[in-house]
Amino acid sequence: ENKIPLFIDSKKKNQYCLSNSFLIKTSRKKFKENFNFSIQQLDVQAFNFINETRKRIGAENLLITLGSDGILLSNDEKTSLHPTKVREIYDVSGAGNTVLSWTANAFTHGFSLEESIDVANYSAGVVVSKPGTSVVYPYELKEAIEPKDHKIFSLPDLKERTTALKSEGKKIVFTTGCFDILDKAFVHYLQKASEMGDYFVIGLNSDDSVRKIKGNDRPFNREEDRALVLSSLYFTDAVLLFEENDPVKIVEAILPDILVKGSDCQNENSLCYELVLKNGGRIETIPLLEEKTNSATNKND
Repeated sequence: ENKIPLFIDSKKKNQYCLSNSFLIKTSRKKFKENFNFSIQQLDVQAFNFINETRKRIGAENLLITLGSDGILLSNDEKTSLHPTKVREIYDVSGAGNTVLSWTANAFTHGFSLEESIDVANYSAGVVVSKPGTSVVYPYELKEAIEPKDHKIFSLPDLKERTTALKSEGKKIVFTTGCFDILDKAFVHYLQKASEMGDYFVIGLNSDDSVRKIKGNDRPFNREEDRALVLSSLYFTDAVLLFEENDPVKIVEAILPDILVKGSDCQNENSLCYELVLKNGGRIETIPLLEEKTNSATNKND
């Protein structure tokens, strides 16, 4: 009456009580149990049977999850297959619920039904790659759809991710630097820092910021190159460029559990440290290997 689309995840054998639904979602297993038809081959015979079944139960759209084969959609226009977007399967718990919820979510936000199913397909791929029944965070969906530069973040995206990770009990570790010349001393330092928690964030001084700190002849390497090198380290989870001398905005946004500094850093009373301590975090110091830093390497610093 109010033209509100009804999305149903049906497990009932009496599918006819669900007539006039906008979309009914079922699985390959449940479809066989309810209609005595096994969807083994995705051929004309199967498509015709599925379409006739949809018409009999009075659903505008019938959505069937097919595991590794993807998702099948049947309506008056066509019967179409949406291939799976799964990267690796760890646990299939909750995949069906994810498909329905994200299909409805995307559709009610203006996506077409076909586009909504593609979004749901990516979401299901994220869910089955994690243990147990889990949720899909927006940042995970964005990464699944657009996996480029997945370690280099904007501040809003990083805040969204760290907030989600904290809700799961993960510890956020944060450190900063110019990292203009990434020698073994700094790699050792960064690796040790990463081992202190679950998610390791590196705040990287921008080119302008480096010039303010070290002079107009620096940096030797552009910020894009420095960010790419840092993100290529296996223990790095996130890299974020910042313009200021002190990354207060980043600390305010992500509120790291552990802020790590090198033994050559003397800013004991910086606002960043105060923010971390005030919010229950701690400050850790890591001795630099052989006490070698970029400043020591370059006499002009």
